[in-house]
This record gives sequence, C-alpha cells and structure tokens, in this order.
Amino acid sequence: MNILQKIKENTSGMTGRERAEYVLTYYWYHMLGIAAAIGIVVFSVVHFVFPEQPPAFLCALVNQRIDYERDEKLEDAFARAADLEAESVVIDSDYHISYPGYHLEDANESSFDKLFFKWSGGELDAVVMSEDFLRYCVSVGGEFYSAEELEQEKTDTETEWQDVNGVSAVSVSETILQDYLKNSSEELEKENLLLVFPKEGINHAECRKFLNFICG
Repeated sequence: MNILQKIKENTSGMTGRERAEYVLTYYWYHMLGIAAAIGIVVFSVVHFVFPEQPPAFLCALVNQRIDYERDEKLEDAFARAADLEAESVVIDSDYHISYPGYHLEDANESSFDKLFFKWSGGELDAVVMSEDFLRYCVSVGGEFYSAEELEQEKTDTETEWQDVNGVSAVSVSETILQDYLKNSSEELEKENLLLVFPKEGINHAECRKFLNFICG
C-alpha cells in the first residue's frame, strides 16, 4: 500500500481541516524530504544550465584599505572607459594577508586562500601589491606576464614598466590608481606599490584596456 492510499483510508470521514492536521502530524518528514529534493533539482538546474558568468576583468587590491564603495567607483569608471558592462568588472580590496616576514593585525587567513585559489584558477587578471609581497609570490612560484607579452598589440598610451625582481610591473604612483587608493605619491613610493598581471590570467584584452585607463 502506498502512502497516498494509506492516508486516504486513515482520513476517511475526516473534515478537510482534520485531514490537513493528520498529514502534517504523521507525514511532515516525507514532505520535508520532497521539498529538499525539489530544492536540489532547482539548484542544479540553475547552477548547471544557467551558470554564473565569470567577470571580464578581476583585479585584487592586496593589503589596501578595504573600501567597497571605492572599489565600486573604480569598477564603474573602468567599465565606462573600456566600454564594458559594469557588472563584468570586479575590483576587490578584501585581501588582508599576512605572509612569512610580514604580519598584518587584521589579516584574514581565508583571504590568503582566496587570493591563491583565484590565482591558480585563472580568475585573477591583475593584482595591486607591495614589492615585498611580490618577492614572496615569486619565491613560491608565482609567474607574471611580461610587458612584451601584454603589449603585443599597441596600446593607446605609453606604459612605464619597471623590472622588479625579474617581473614586469607598473608603479601605482605613476597612475590614476593612486587617487582611488587615497594615498599620497610619497606614501606609494615608500611602499613601492605595484600593479602586476598573473600568468594564469586569460583576459588579455581587458588587461590592456586597464593599462590604457590607469595610464591615460
């Protein structure tokens, strides 16, 4: 005898309200299981049939002041300049990281994992970091695009590249990024804040557009 037949027999002669109370009392776990199964099916359909699109450009700001409003303004400004959808550009300052030789009081271990997970997965197109952190990244096997590789196609502006520990980098103090980061040129030069492009990144055209935007 299936559940529906059993319910029908056991509730014969009951009013509609009594039937509802009976079902809720004795079969709530069946209903919960059905609801969970439906939820899994809906989630699977949404996740696999309509997957979230990866950003067209993702830049991480490492060990800078976390400021989501500032990040959004930078996203909007770059999106307009590069003729991209604002939602497809991600500037993320939620990366407070400690590493060997450098301790940050409010460092978040999950930020460290997030940075290198996105890096290894090819999701990071650009990173703003200190020269000291760049040395650490190189020491653990981090690789970066060279100026020649990124500028195979002529850009609209002249980019002043530096060779830092064998890595092609752009000094933030020489770009409009310093205005968004709310630091003076002296502070940036003292820290030697750099913009670099991880080798795993795939959005080369957007990286060139970002260079045009910050150096224009």
